[in-house]
Amino acid sequence: MSVSLSVENMYLCTVAVVSAFMDFKSGKVRNYWILFCLMTDFWYLLFVRGAGGIPGFAAGVCLPVLLLFPLFYLRMLSAGDIKVFCVLGGVMGAGRLLPCMMVSFTAGAVLSLVLMLKNHCLVQRFRYLGEYLGKCRREGKLLPYRNPGQGHWKKGEQIHFTVPILVSILLYTGGIF
Repeated sequence: MSVSLSVENMYLCTVAVVSAFMDFKSGKVRNYWILFCLMTDFWYLLFVRGAGGIPGFAAGVCLPVLLLFPLFYLRMLSAGDIKVFCVLGGVMGAGRLLPCMMVSFTAGAVLSLVLMLKNHCLVQRFRYLGEYLGKCRREGKLLPYRNPGQGHWKKGEQIHFTVPILVSILLYTGGIF
């Protein structure tokens, strides 16, 4: 298996690493970073692929918003995570981004399970999920998973989703998928 250290792969890794670093440092992926990356995506594709790269850029940027907005609306995923996917999709295009997103969610599930086991809160989290689903059923509609007034998540109850995104990008650029 040969790993291609192309400019594109190095860029994808840089986006993912800097985004994860920002997320750990401040709990947010800053909009100036997202805007800078989107502009870089656009100009890179215009330079490399010409005007023919614009539809792929647009599809890759729009796909995460279309697919992940429900998770944002229900407060299960942050806007910053979706914006990082948009930046990655701008270069990768929708076809290569979709498997990356699936690997990210798989890595996120594994990481969450490990942290819940480590912090002894697995039963508590599944109980919360059951209560949430019961409340949605009783009220006959989808509700936010976490209400804003509930304060901060306890240790082991929330992950920085930029980490599973980074894992996915490293696996992708390493030729694993």
